[in-house]
Amino acid sequence: MAVVDADTSARITSLRFLLMVLIVFLHSYVEVPNEPFASHFVRTAFAGVFTRCGVPLFFFISAFLLFSKNDPYPLALKKRARSILLPYVVWTAFALAAFFALQSLPAMSGFFTHTNRIIRNFSCSDWFFSFVGTFPTHNPYPFVYQFWFLRDLMLLFLLAPIVRTLVSRYPFQVIILAVFAWFNNLNWLPLSSEAILFFVLGCYAALVRFHFSTFDSISVVSMVACYLALLTAEVLWEPQFPIIHRFTEFFGCVLMIRISACLVAIPRLFSYLKRLNAFSFWMFAMQSPLLLPAIEGAYKRCLPMSGYWMVLHYFTVALACIFLSVASGWLLRRLFPRLFSILTGGR
Repeated sequence: MAVVDADTSARITSLRFLLMVLIVFLHSYVEVPNEPFASHFVRTAFAGVFTRCGVPLFFFISAFLLFSKNDPYPLALKKRARSILLPYVVWTAFALAAFFALQSLPAMSGFFTHTNRIIRNFSCSDWFFSFVGTFPTHNPYPFVYQFWFLRDLMLLFLLAPIVRTLVSRYPFQVIILAVFAWFNNLNWLPLSSEAILFFVLGCYAALVRFHFSTFDSISVVSMVACYLALLTAEVLWEPQFPIIHRFTEFFGCVLMIRISACLVAIPRLFSYLKRLNAFSFWMFAMQSPLLLPAIEGAYKRCLPMSGYWMVLHYFTVALACIFLSVASGWLLRRLFPRLFSILTGGR
């Protein structure tokens, strides 16, 4: 099977950091009662709709790259153990230790104390489920809750030979089954239906030698116009028609693939995005439960958490998290490059 072509590789590179930025904006959303309609519309359109394409696209790209290469299965697992499993364990242990230390400091405990996360009160099972997710209570999130993505990805990598066989022999049946589960939110714990679908789609795209340029014949303006219409419809009517969310999310993924052509076409912009890719995983790991709670806590002490202030809160918290993540990652890589490499899986 052919390795990923240069154009598709460049377009994936152009998306990685931007998709991580979307995930930060997704996790920066805080619900408040009696929010003005305009404020609710802006925050929901951005956090509840636009940012939602980030995670499924990461599953798609991960599977696409895995199945597009000729790495033997043992070698592929060895690479993922270093790039995913090692930082997963190290970051979770670090977050637990940091929470314990910060919860012990009177000046900081208010920012990091949650009723279900008092580290000193953890039982043996609490420690275990902090790493894998508390499935007995149907809570799929580990302590570093955004790491559910890495956990699902590791499990799917382990199942990669089975996925490849099923998709190569019964592509349409497998895709239809995965789409049905996704539309009906039928999660197969510990794997989410979203993870399964987009991993399967990534596998299929690799097997049929899909090129990101497939969508380049479609006008960006037309796609953006259609997406904005879907986005508006979801914000206004999603409670009555929840299926709209799935269509918007999928179309958002296609739109980002199309936009990647524009990003690559601007050399200076692509150069910046390529350099920022080094901090994508660092930003992914830093955002929660360490950075976002601290920034939100500081914001709450300075400005109100109501009305139109929530729009300022949302964008301020997300942008501050992005800036501090990149700045701290740059400093750590400069001072301790080996440690940075371990914490980011050798990226």
